[in-house]
Amino acid sequence: MAHLDTKHGPDVFYRLRELLPGDGIEVHGAGGEVAVFAVESQEEVLKRELPTERIWNQTTQAALRLITCAGEFDTAGGHYLSNTIVYAHLEAS
Repeated sequence: MAHLDTKHGPDVFYRLRELLPGDGIEVHGAGGEVAVFAVESQEEVLKRELPTERIWNQTTQAALRLITCAGEFDTAGGHYLSNTIVYAHLEAS
């Protein structure tokens, strides 16, 4: 999980919703190793309907889930009402 934005502007996951199926995501380890994940899908869901089973389910291969805020901003509550979730699987390491 990471932020979409802050009161100062865009944050690290600002462009997360632009990822499409088949796009690659590189994850760099502290020792210089690189794992490449392929995007399977993405969805925007209301926070109260977060698909926890799908996010945390067991997989037969390494998986990556990227989650950030999305949708309408609730100024009274100070948070977004939805989340963008990107689902990806390991392609190469």
